[in-house]
Amino acid sequence: MTRTIEPEIYQRANELLRKLNLLERDIDELPEHAPLRKKKQAEYDERAAEYRRLMTDIQDAQGQGQLFGEEAGA
Repeated sequence: MTRTIEPEIYQRANELLRKLNLLERDIDELPEHAPLRKKKQAEYDERAAEYRRLMTDIQDAQGQGQLFGEEAGA
């Protein structure tokens, strides 16, 4: 049985990637000792972990789709 990924998952992944890029830019612009930098870094780390989980789910589903698609065509 092939797992399908809902379009909302792709949309969430794209949204997270956009936010990660913005956070990375914000972090780079802040001085090393700024308290806000630590807060933004923590937020970045949390969102990055969620993004990695989503991408793993997407890649797993794509791999299963390829596997079962190849078996069906064989």
